[in-house]
Amino acid sequence: MGGSIKLTNRKIQSETTRQTIIQVCQKMFSEYDMNTITIQDITKACGIAKGTFYCHFKSKEELFAIICLLPGASCMDALAADDFSPVLPRLRSYVMSRLELLKKEGPRFRKNVNQNKLTETYIECRSIFMRDDYELVALRSFFEKAIAGGRLSKDAPYEFIAETIIYAIRGVDFHANLYNRTVDQIKWGEKFCDYIDMILEPFIPSAPDQIG
Repeated sequence: MGGSIKLTNRKIQSETTRQTIIQVCQKMFSEYDMNTITIQDITKACGIAKGTFYCHFKSKEELFAIICLLPGASCMDALAADDFSPVLPRLRSYVMSRLELLKKEGPRFRKNVNQNKLTETYIECRSIFMRDDYELVALRSFFEKAIAGGRLSKDAPYEFIAETIIYAIRGVDFHANLYNRTVDQIKWGEKFCDYIDMILEPFIPSAPDQIG
């Protein structure tokens, strides 16, 4: 019994160290060009040995990819699990929360993302943590549950809307970094959601017996 408790404590300590590395590096990647940050910089900032770092992450690039993907994944998990909310307010909440994440991360971090998102390591990590474009899967799941629950007509072009939302969010972020422009993501998001509302409103039943 004592051995199992000791093992549990070791696991807890290991997870604490992993989270410390992630939190410290979130700040570093928000302030500096990722390509100039070394493993030594990371281990020094975290107060750990180099071997400890490699117990948790294969490389700096893998760590960066995980930091990029996890916040968005949790946001999408919440959307995919939503079975009851009215469609339009929930969609708006989702879009705005994704844009708030981009804004919170800051321009330096987003530049790092867009410079590295086509690397082999980033793509590999995305396939592990996000599974087959999980953003799109989560949105489709939300729409399908809304249709099954009588909150959206089956005639709604939901697959097209799901693709439009994901591609638009990615596009406004990439465009701003590509041309080094300042974009008010929140203002843009509100306008974008207004147009999504206009497209979907005809497919929102006012009563259960009006479902198409």
